[in-house]
Amino acid sequence: MALSDAPKRVERWTRRVKDSPEVLSTVTTRLVDGMLTRFTATTDQLVEMEDMARGFLNGEGVATILYPFYFAFARELHKLQRRGIAGDSLAAECRILEAKWTSRGLTLLVLQDLAFTVFDIPKPAGP
Repeated sequence: MALSDAPKRVERWTRRVKDSPEVLSTVTTRLVDGMLTRFTATTDQLVEMEDMARGFLNGEGVATILYPFYFAFARELHKLQRRGIAGDSLAAECRILEAKWTSRGLTLLVLQDLAFTVFDIPKPAGP
């Protein structure tokens, strides 16, 4: 039995989905369940990270008007961690983000301490 080419397969699948709302509903429900599970897990991790960052910023006496910018820095690091970047690569990316956010007016020492406290990224060695 020969396999049909890709356009024929797509056309056949499209016809089946168009003609059968039940099939579409089943596929969508299966996808939504997985999406909801992943979104819930990611959101729980994000909220936990933001709570840790908020506690750190409170302890450092950072002005609350600057919190959104420090949270943006922390979210970028969180995103990198979620993508599996770790170790020296994460530290290098952190240095890049520190330069970015320092150029926007945030304090380098606070950014470095935030990265260490919340993400366990070591501060750079040197003077």
